[in-house]
Formats: sequence, C-alpha cells, structure tokens
Amino acid sequence: MYVELLSDSSRGSGGSYTFSPSALHHTGFYVCRGERGEPVSHTLYSNPEPLWISGESPPVSLIISPSRTQHFTDDSLSLSCEDQSNSTEWKFKRYTHTKRVFSCSLWGPGEPTCIISLLSISYTEVYWCESESGENSNPVNITVHEGRPQTVLSVSPQNWLTEGNSVTLSCEVTDSSTDWTFSWYTVVPYRDGLTSVQNNNGYVMYVELLSDSSRGSGGSYTLSPSAFHHTGVYVCKGERGEPAFHTLYSNPQPLWISGESPPVSLIISPSRTQHFTLDSLSLSCEDQSNSTGWKFKQYTHSKRVFSFSLWGSGEPTCNISLLSTSYTGVYWCESESGENSNPVNITVHGPSHVEAPFSVLMLISSVVTASPYLLITIILLVKCYRARGKNSFSISTFHITTYIKPKLFLTVFRMRLNAVC
Repeated sequence: MYVELLSDSSRGSGGSYTFSPSALHHTGFYVCRGERGEPVSHTLYSNPEPLWISGESPPVSLIISPSRTQHFTDDSLSLSCEDQSNSTEWKFKRYTHTKRVFSCSLWGPGEPTCIISLLSISYTEVYWCESESGENSNPVNITVHEGRPQTVLSVSPQNWLTEGNSVTLSCEVTDSSTDWTFSWYTVVPYRDGLTSVQNNNGYVMYVELLSDSSRGSGGSYTLSPSAFHHTGVYVCKGERGEPAFHTLYSNPQPLWISGESPPVSLIISPSRTQHFTLDSLSLSCEDQSNSTGWKFKQYTHSKRVFSFSLWGSGEPTCNISLLSTSYTGVYWCESESGENSNPVNITVHGPSHVEAPFSVLMLISSVVTASPYLLITIILLVKCYRARGKNSFSISTFHITTYIKPKLFLTVFRMRLNAVC
C-alpha cells in the first residue's frame, strides 16, 4: 500500500488524532508509526484503519447502476460522480479486503463514469468518489455474491392428474434469505419478443409471464380445480429489494391434465405410444368446432417445448417421416381458442433386433447364390469326361457344404481335382 503524511500530522504526536467535528473529506483509511531517539529509529507502520464519514447532504454524490448494494458475479456495475459545480476531474476510490485503496484507472475504464464489466467476489468493497477540490461522497459498501440464488420448483401431489383435481406449484429459494416475491412463467415455443433462459441441461428455452402470476407471489401457485388448458411446463423466479434483484429461473416443471371428455382430441397414427426409429408418425387434432389454427406441442428430455413448425410439417396434420429416439416426449395439441387435448407420452426405441425366421425365399436365395459354383463344377466334369481316353482322371475329394443361418446363406464348395483334361 502507499501512504502520504498528513499535513497536520504533528497534532497527533502524543498518540491520539481526533476529528472534531468530522467532515466528509475525512473519509479514508489511516496508518501511524512511532519514532524516538537521536538519530531517530522508527517502528513499523500500523495496521490500516478505515474511517467512513457520511452525511445527509454530501457535496459529492456517488451514483451506482444498478442502484443497489447487493450484486452477483458476472453482472456489470457502473459508477459515476456528480456535484453542484459540475466537476470533471474525479477520483473513484475503492477500499478492498487487502487493506488498499485503488483508483478507477486500476479497476475499470471510463471518466466521469467508471464501468466494471464483469464483477467478481473481489469487488466486494467500500466505494466513494472524490472531486477535484478534495470533497468526498458518502461511502457505499457493495457486496458481490457468488452466483445468483437458485430457485427450486416442485409439484404436489403429482405432475399427471385428472381434470378437476387440485395441484400446487411451490417455488423456494435455496439460500436462507427471506422477503422474496415470486413470478410465474410458462415455457413456450420460440417467437419474437420472448425471454430466453438457459436451463440446467444447457439448452435454451423461452418463457412467458403468466397473466395471473401475481397470485403466486408468496411462493405457491395453486390450480383448483385444474383444467385442460393448464397443461404445460412452468418455471418461477424470485425477486426482492428496491430496485429488485432476481434469482435464476427455476427448473422447469411439467403439468399434464387429462380427462374423459377433452375439448380437443390428439389422434396418433399408428395408434400406439411405443414406436421405433426409422418409423413414421402422423399427428392430427380435432375438435367439435372444426378449428384450423392448431398448435402441435412436444416436451422432450431437453426440458424444452417445441411447436410443430420445428419438428414436422402439415396442417391440421403433423407428419414426422423418420423417427429417432430424440422424439421421445409428451405430445399434445392446442386449439386456436387455447384448449388442450389429453397429453400423450410417446417413446421411440432403437432399431429392433428380432431375427427373421427361415423361409422358402431364403432357401431360394441360397441356391441362387451357389449356382455359379455348381455351373463351373459341371463344366469341368464334362470336359474331363470327354478327355478321359487321353488322360487319367480322378476325383479324390469332393465336398459341398451348405451353412444356413438366419439372414445368412453361404454355400461352400471344397474340391480337389487331379486331372489333365
């Protein structure tokens, strides 16, 4: 650290240095040392001791944006100074846990505004600014926390329920702080103007504030009775303070409402919930009013909601021509009036490994495969037979072995001809 002798240091030569009255320009931190004898011998410098003077009408104002004292890592922070004389030569100062004072030139660019583009815990400090005439602002103690608080969203009693039953979504902040106010959102397919959020799987999802979000501000959002249009995927987040600072968005939590007489029907072809890769799948929606503005929706393992435009084509039918395991998910459709069908959980399995049974066609295939070898053998035998009067001819070994396995027919000819034809 660097020190400068006070101009009136001598008045504290007895060991006490008193400010009476204290003033804003006394803000700073102080050290002392002792001396004695001739020639003089000195002690080491003392520990540094900060002194923060604040008042109701400081001649200099430190303006912080965002205007709060609690911040989080990776946020940005802007500091600026103002006084009534419109000074331009400012000194932004910061007192750190290392007991040193830094000016803005060492920890951020910009005059008369000092910008910290990426906060870290090391920026937890006391800040103030000093005008060119030596006047100080009120000091501000800023705390930078490691990461934003997490929220956890849970469902009670369960995610799948029957229309008319009650269900409660509960949002909790993982740290021990209180006085949180909560907001509620649904995860929706992408469109312009939506807020993008990165979920725990690293995927980007898009959220939309619920129109009645405020009724869950205390941390619980209850649907009683539940209805088909409540089917969807929900997230929440907390906020507190003025101006507000926010938690991260919670984990997404799906809610599936089914019943005996849904206003909308989702029709699947082939009509089953278990499918295999490379198969095709057709989805269509129907209701009694013959709607045309359908939205086919899919919720996958990536915790995102897709609309039909991202994973198929065709209205009012959505065709997936080539299934893969990534299509495993919950599907439902929504009418233009906002009514939902029953959700359907579809699973896509890998390719089937069932062996095909032996058949006549497979035997014929084996014979056709072996026919060139048979033809060559016959030709050789005929030629040798005709030439037997001129040459000796013998067949010492002649084997034909046929291996037949499912999906594999292999005819192997093993022969040894001792002939001169």
